[in-house]
Amino acid sequence: MYRKTIKKIFLLSLIIFSLAFAKIPKWYTKTELPGYTLDLYITGTGSGASYDEAITKAQATIASQLRVTIKSELTSIEKEINEDDRISYMNLFESTSNSIVNETVEGIEIIKKDKSEGVHYVFAVLSKEKFSAGLKAELDNLWNQIVSLTSNARELKGQGKIFASLENYTDTQELITPFYTKKAFYDAIAYSPYIITESISLGDLNSEIRGILAGVQVNLISGDNQTGTVGKPLPEPIIFQVNYRLGAPEDITPIPNMPLIIKYGDGNLVEKLTTDQYGKASCYVTTYSSGTSMEKIIARPNLYKLPALYRKYLNKAECVARFKISEEKTLSFAVKIKDEKGKTLSTVERSLSRDIEKMGHIVNPESNVLLNGVVELISTEEIEGYGGKQYMVISELSLSMVNLSDNEEIASLTAKGKGMHELEKKAVDASYKKITTGKKELAEMLAKAENIPFSRIKSPAIEQPIEEEIIEKPTLKEKPIEKPSLSRIVKKNGFTIELQKCEMLDRDVTFYLEVTNNEEDDRNFTVRYGNTEIFDDLGNEYKISWVKIANKKYTFRGYGQLAMKLVSTVPVKTILYFEKITKRAENITLLQINCVDFIAEFRDIPLKK
Repeated sequence: MYRKTIKKIFLLSLIIFSLAFAKIPKWYTKTELPGYTLDLYITGTGSGASYDEAITKAQATIASQLRVTIKSELTSIEKEINEDDRISYMNLFESTSNSIVNETVEGIEIIKKDKSEGVHYVFAVLSKEKFSAGLKAELDNLWNQIVSLTSNARELKGQGKIFASLENYTDTQELITPFYTKKAFYDAIAYSPYIITESISLGDLNSEIRGILAGVQVNLISGDNQTGTVGKPLPEPIIFQVNYRLGAPEDITPIPNMPLIIKYGDGNLVEKLTTDQYGKASCYVTTYSSGTSMEKIIARPNLYKLPALYRKYLNKAECVARFKISEEKTLSFAVKIKDEKGKTLSTVERSLSRDIEKMGHIVNPESNVLLNGVVELISTEEIEGYGGKQYMVISELSLSMVNLSDNEEIASLTAKGKGMHELEKKAVDASYKKITTGKKELAEMLAKAENIPFSRIKSPAIEQPIEEEIIEKPTLKEKPIEKPSLSRIVKKNGFTIELQKCEMLDRDVTFYLEVTNNEEDDRNFTVRYGNTEIFDDLGNEYKISWVKIANKKYTFRGYGQLAMKLVSTVPVKTILYFEKITKRAENITLLQINCVDFIAEFRDIPLKK
């Protein structure tokens, strides 16, 4: 062990000694060579154990000189900028400078190289004349665009076309930073500085943009202080108007074609609009409660292309309308959420229940209206994170609202959640926790239960006597299903699914259905493996084996789906096949079909053997 250590120390010392006393080429220690003087070239040298390493060091030497040159030239330009915007522009200049320098390094030439005692040496140059000629062409192109856009922006502002003017100013701003950065580089290496034919400085441009943004106003015309029912539109639209104030308060002009973004007070999106020729935009708001006494609707200009450093000048360009929730009788809902294997997902159930209660309704397991959901894992990926490999899982909730008295689906929606963790199972759990239904969509869905019997209760108490007229509603016992001729129909999501026949041969069960697309447009009908299953009267569960829609057949292997385009109003024969059913079963208590956007269910189906 001791001898090995001594040997390693000796070899290391030998390498250091050989490098220290290697014969270094004379030209390597010089900053210029004959024909490559500093007034015509930027030069740099590099050495390393390999030729590539030596080149990389020479390029780094020249790049360092370029950054210092650009920085010194930009200092005077930065002084012209408003102090509030200076830091933002300095960051932009730095980013652009690094990009230009990286591009420039590709044009560096190696004009001399040598190798002495295992060490490589190179001498690299960048031709100022050659490089400045390329920069000149780029600057001419950029400047012509800047002059044209700025001229158009000023002209449009004078015509009162404020949004169009802002678009031109925004496009100008995207060009101005690379222009002045490249100009600083050009002025540092060229024989004479780049001449600007018209004065368009960064300071002037910033001042003009700030002036326009400060004059933008969003005003409320009508629709304030309304009262609405949760899940339904407010009685009247909320109308906003966007104006530009030229000077005095009365000296204003409407801004047409201005994009607006309308949000609820909690940040959820209502919709995105564009003002008409009079600067007005009408917003139809679906009412939902976030738990406050007065709800807000906030309208702001939606200038997504506007650089971040200018957005602060639009902080005052917003308008707020308010509405309150009417005092109505509470609706009640039962909530059941399961995963693909039928396991109850309490986390998702609790989250959805909280959203329902915030909207003023009640979660009651005895309700005649069921919010029935299935959560499927739609993607699982391994990605590299800061702490190493992680799993990213996306799950999707398909939620249906079902009237249990006739098993008819009233409404449906979908919601997704994304979770990440180094353990796959915890990533799945995290995705469940992130599932969030859109408040507007959920409110609209719940409102559709208003006319369903047994869904309305008078107070938060769960046990309430059922009103007499509701008790008189016919039950399924009064219309028994005749076993010899089975006919069940489910209408959901614009499809009619009719179960025409169920047969059991040996231990295999076949369901014969007819599916019709009731919408005007042709669209896909899909059967997915997850949660397409049956339960017999002994409590056994069976997964689907294969499905056939028209002439297309798909055999499942624990995953997958079959989608078929259905022409509007044309009935299509569909077969579902299940294998290895116990012969002791007499009935199928539940046939559940996962159609991706909704779940179709048939209950109490007799087995014809």
